[in-house]
Amino acid sequence: MCKKTALSSLKCSAAIAGLFLCIAVPAQQNDRWLVPSPKEVQWKKEALTYPSSGYCLSDETGMVQQETLQWLKDRLQQKLGWKECPKSNVCIRIRKSAGNGNQEYYILKTGKAGITIEAPEQAGVFRAIGRLLCIADTPLVRVHADGTVQYPGLVIHDWPDYPFRGMLLELSCRAASPKWLPNLKQMIDAMGKLGFNHAAFEIGGRIESLRYPEICKKPWWTQKQIKDLIAYANARGMKVIPAINSIGHFERAPEIFPLKYTRKNGKTTYAMNLAHPEFYSVYFGFLDEIHALFGKPAYFMIGTDEFNEAVPLLEKTTGKPLPVFYSEFLNKVYGHLKEKGTRTVMLADKSTLYGEALNGSAKTMDLISRDIVVAYWCYGYGYGGEYSFLKSLYGKKFKEIWVSPWKGIGQTAKLALDGKKLGGHHLMGTCWWDRPHYLGFPETAAGPGPGYKLKKIHKHLLG
Repeated sequence: MCKKTALSSLKCSAAIAGLFLCIAVPAQQNDRWLVPSPKEVQWKKEALTYPSSGYCLSDETGMVQQETLQWLKDRLQQKLGWKECPKSNVCIRIRKSAGNGNQEYYILKTGKAGITIEAPEQAGVFRAIGRLLCIADTPLVRVHADGTVQYPGLVIHDWPDYPFRGMLLELSCRAASPKWLPNLKQMIDAMGKLGFNHAAFEIGGRIESLRYPEICKKPWWTQKQIKDLIAYANARGMKVIPAINSIGHFERAPEIFPLKYTRKNGKTTYAMNLAHPEFYSVYFGFLDEIHALFGKPAYFMIGTDEFNEAVPLLEKTTGKPLPVFYSEFLNKVYGHLKEKGTRTVMLADKSTLYGEALNGSAKTMDLISRDIVVAYWCYGYGYGGEYSFLKSLYGKKFKEIWVSPWKGIGQTAKLALDGKKLGGHHLMGTCWWDRPHYLGFPETAAGPGPGYKLKKIHKHLLG
């Protein structure tokens, strides 16, 4: 994603801000605001001034859904006070063009007559609209006192390195509220601007279940709210994947036949009783309901982290060692979802799978189907600065592996780059709690490359 330029610290100091007031801004100063860095960008010597009367909007492709066009119009009006005006001489035109082999390829041009988006497919249009709005969020675009809009003169040719770019959002931490729901939509907006094409909604057990309301937590997300959020993300160019936690993490997971145990910190918590005779009947019934709610998604993420302290109890209850009961659970889930045409994505943390604390937990990977997608979730540099377990996963011939960073600029860049070097094509960032970590959100959009410093970009996009 980042081929030509490296981003600076993006400090919005008075000196830099002053540069953006000039008619011509050096390209080196401009490049820092383009996240992710485009493959090719040509800056024109002078900025463009568009009239306050607004713009005309023309989709000549017929590929763009009305909800996406409405997103574009709403954001331009909210950010720039720029309204659609059919009689304006300045137009935003969306045209179909020849491609370069990448379905998300696009060209974005600004000129005296307006702004032109060219793309061979709808996916490229999504990326171009996101780029246009992302630029509007930076000091590159200004609104003058008379209402005229100053926009940089440029031509961008761009396409992504990672064909799959997602972010997992934790909805299980709380239900919708007047404060939380706008924050969540703001994050989805930012993802659209930054070029993500997938979103995972980690709903856990905080969802209205019509079949098993007793296993879910209140207050919960209603099914209508989730459907509305899926449509909201779709209009911003993202396919949405459901995600739930299983076995452990009961504060977020559906409460299916709970086993009580005490953690080392003295707190009481629970794990799913995998040995209960009705466990899979209820568990699969819940999966089926979520699967239908999300419109038969291509993927379903199954989180299995933070049950490490429950392992002795689970081994006693199932009568099987960790690698056996763990792999049996994953293989059964895989078989159930495969019948529905959906791929199982396994997400586990270092303490459960990658570390040495559980004595043999990594052996699970030798016992599960190679068709299970493994999301390698890591939030550090790994042992000795290397992701040795990631390399071993590729050596085990899994058909699809995702790299899933959490936080840290250097860690995110290195994990994305290492995954790419090993042949990976899927990047799924993770965002926990109700706001993204300032070191964990835009870095995933920037992807592999030199160490980015994006604190200010994050603040600019998300406040």
